[in-house]
Amino acid sequence: MFLIDKFQQFYAEVLQLRGRVAEGSWVFQGEGGANPAAEPRESPSGVWRKLVGLLERQSLDAARDGGDFGLEIYRRAQYAQAALADEIFINLDWPGREAWREHLLEAKLFGTHGAGEQLFERIDALLRDRDTLYGELARIYLTVLALGFQGKYRGRPDGDEVIESYRRRLFRFIYTRDPQVVQGAERVMPQAYAATLNEGHITELPYLKPWIWTLSLIIVLWLAGSHLLWRNAIADIEPLMNDIIGTLPAGVGP
Repeated sequence: MFLIDKFQQFYAEVLQLRGRVAEGSWVFQGEGGANPAAEPRESPSGVWRKLVGLLERQSLDAARDGGDFGLEIYRRAQYAQAALADEIFINLDWPGREAWREHLLEAKLFGTHGAGEQLFERIDALLRDRDTLYGELARIYLTVLALGFQGKYRGRPDGDEVIESYRRRLFRFIYTRDPQVVQGAERVMPQAYAATLNEGHITELPYLKPWIWTLSLIIVLWLAGSHLLWRNAIADIEPLMNDIIGTLPAGVGP
C-alpha cells in the first residue's frame, strides 16, 4: 500500500526528530552543506527541512509511480501527515516552538494555515461520499487521529468524544463493521448466559463443585473469545504501528 508505506516512513522520521528535540541534539550535521554552527540553536530549520525534504521526495515518488491520480491521492494523505507533524512540534516544549508556528509544513506545502479545521472537513467529505477508492486514505486519517491529532478540538470539553466519533466512523467505512467487540444486546458467547437465572425462587443449592468448574471454564472461554475478536478488529492497524516503531533507533519512541 503506497500511502501506508509513505506514512510509515514519514512518521518514523517524525518520532526520530522528536526524540532529538527532547535530547537537545536537534542541530544536525550535513544538511544541504550548511554549517549548523552558523544558525541559532533555537532555529527549528534543521528539523523542519528534513521533514519538508522527505515530503517533497514522496510527492515525486507518487507522481512517478501513480501518475496524476496517484499524486492527487498522495497529496491528500500528505496534508494529513503535515498537519500531524505541525501539531506535534507546536505543542512540544522546545525553543523552536514559536518559529515552527510561523513556518508550518502545511503553509510550505499547501499555502494554508487551517489544518485544525480543514482536515476534519476533508474527513467529513470522505465519509459523506463513501468512495471505496479512498479506503487507504481513510486508513491514513484513522491513524492520524489514533496518534493524537486533535486540531480544533484540542482543549474542548467534548473534544475526546468528537474525535472518538470520527475514529468509529472511519473504522466503519474501512471495515464495514463497528469496532466494538460487543454491541448492545449482542454477546460474544451466548452460552455463557444460558445458565444465568433471571428470576429466582427458594430452593436448596445443588452440589456446587461441578458448576464452579463449568462456570470457570465459561469465563475463560469468554475472555479468550473477547481477546481474539479484539485482536482481529485491530489486526490491520497493529502491524502498521509495529512497523513504525520497529524502524526507530534504540531509545526513541512515541
